[in-house]
Amino acid sequence: KTFLQLSSKLNPITFTRNTLLNTDLLDVNKFINMNTNMIQMHEQKSIPNGPWDTLKNKVDFDLPSKDRSSFHSEYMDLLNDYLSSCVNNRRFSGFHSMHSYGASEILDDLSEDDEYDHFNNNDNNNFEKELKECLIPLLLVGHYNKIDLGQLLMEQYQSSNFSKINEYISRSSLFDEMEANRNIDLAEKDKVKTMLINYLKCYTKYIEKPIPGHINQISSTFKPFNDKIDNILSYYSKLNFCINQQNMIKTRPIQFDVYFVPPSAPNDLDDLKVSGMIKSCPDNRFGADNGTEEIYHLLASQQAQKLLNPVADNDKTRNKRVILLIVRKNINHTNYDILYLFVDELPYDLAKSNNSCFKYNELLWKLNTKRDVISSGNKLNVDSFKYSTNYNLFSISYHLHSKESNSTNNSYFYFNGFGSKITKQNIFSKWSLVFDSKHGNNEISYNISINHLFENNNNNKIETTQTVNNNDEFGQYLFGLKYTFCSYQRTSRQTLTFPKDVLQHGLKQIAEFDEQQQLYYYLTWSCKMQLIHKQYLHFSLKHRQPKEIAIFNTELTEIHSKEALYTVAVLNSKYNDHNNHYRNNNNNKPKWKMNAFMTGKQIYNIYGISSDDLPKGSRYI
Repeated sequence: KTFLQLSSKLNPITFTRNTLLNTDLLDVNKFINMNTNMIQMHEQKSIPNGPWDTLKNKVDFDLPSKDRSSFHSEYMDLLNDYLSSCVNNRRFSGFHSMHSYGASEILDDLSEDDEYDHFNNNDNNNFEKELKECLIPLLLVGHYNKIDLGQLLMEQYQSSNFSKINEYISRSSLFDEMEANRNIDLAEKDKVKTMLINYLKCYTKYIEKPIPGHINQISSTFKPFNDKIDNILSYYSKLNFCINQQNMIKTRPIQFDVYFVPPSAPNDLDDLKVSGMIKSCPDNRFGADNGTEEIYHLLASQQAQKLLNPVADNDKTRNKRVILLIVRKNINHTNYDILYLFVDELPYDLAKSNNSCFKYNELLWKLNTKRDVISSGNKLNVDSFKYSTNYNLFSISYHLHSKESNSTNNSYFYFNGFGSKITKQNIFSKWSLVFDSKHGNNEISYNISINHLFENNNNNKIETTQTVNNNDEFGQYLFGLKYTFCSYQRTSRQTLTFPKDVLQHGLKQIAEFDEQQQLYYYLTWSCKMQLIHKQYLHFSLKHRQPKEIAIFNTELTEIHSKEALYTVAVLNSKYNDHNNHYRNNNNNKPKWKMNAFMTGKQIYNIYGISSDDLPKGSRYI
């Protein structure tokens, strides 16, 4: 029997999301035909080796409480010092107008319209309390389990294209399973969920927010970086070449922070004086005429190598970060740029002992980037409007952890409250939002090769294996979106076939038609319209079967509920990746086959797809 036939007979039964979490269920119709076992299926266990099982197998959330050694108190002191210092200096991404909240109230106070509606920002003690109670618990778990869980969580949120935390949580794999599965211990689930969400909210409030997916989601008061994006990318490309290919910074671990001052800034940074500083300016270059090419000659110079790799003077500590300050002078080229290279002493050693506090904690490195670039005289900080409200510094930070592998050596950007790991996706689709659009300054020209930027750079490494065998895969598996979707690209071949039995059964739920042939013609033309208007969506499902479905809005209504009906299509049984001969020799066969008519609620219950992500329909737009 089809979904539509059975659903009309089983009105008292509600299909819940955990009903279909078991990956052994290959399709909707197969599941629904198992009506004799329907009640038992409501108590399905979690996905075998799914996000929750994977998390519990790899992470022990109780480890920090089991440690009674002196290291635990030392690590707590370090975290408190770092976070308290940030609070006292108000270096928080420019979000100070938002209200404060207590750690225990975060989940209750989250709302769809304004995630910080009820927060109060007047008490400095509340800052410290929030940071300690919301950030430190997950930082401790990450350190004791030797995996930076907080950073993995933030990376997936930042790459999700959702600006609101609620939107991300509702689509994240682990949060989805915790919400849907009734067999997870309630107390344990609440503990983990609260810790993760508290970290998300506190991090985005005080450290950095992800660049949203669209310019309309950025505040109208936001001041973009007043420079051409091409100039910054050219510098980034040259820096990657020097660090990743030429290995000019051999010391590990070491932090290398690069700050860009926009061309519109005043001229009082032209003649800085910092002890041990190395300067390159138009009248005194190391080997090139412009700033971009000068990067290589500057870093290769004898003075810079002593500064970057201080082996000769037996400097065994790693309590310094290297700073490259680039004072941009002309928006159209880098010929007149002034480059300063110097070191800044850190309060803690990056490599102290085998239990280094910085080894599994990217947050502490990011807080270093928020330290004063210049601490005296012309005081400069990435989060302060030094001269006016017209510019902030743009920063790129290299966190160079290990000599053995580049997999833990990543680069991050930060500007005016927004930040994330640097990836191809972010540069290509998001960076333009933080650059001034005047005269096309935020458009990447054909002279810049995005792929070339990431040669020998593991920030964009992609693993194809299904085994969760490294931290990046682990983070994506746990915290990545449970599905992705895009508009299906129209081709010369027929897109979708409509089986007669599916149409015939569908007539019983459709209010507008009672004749199969008329319905067929309507759907055929509707499908063509949806393709033209990009309303035919292709969904890739992460933990469900089938892995791929296609949906379009029929703009018809269900006869009883009056809700909109969608066609849900699956890949044609002969059209799949394991039958290349069929694909290559049957190009006129439809790729998709209609499987059922469904309402938005039914699609959500079966596939977990949010109604906000369903196609609107050609007639609607």
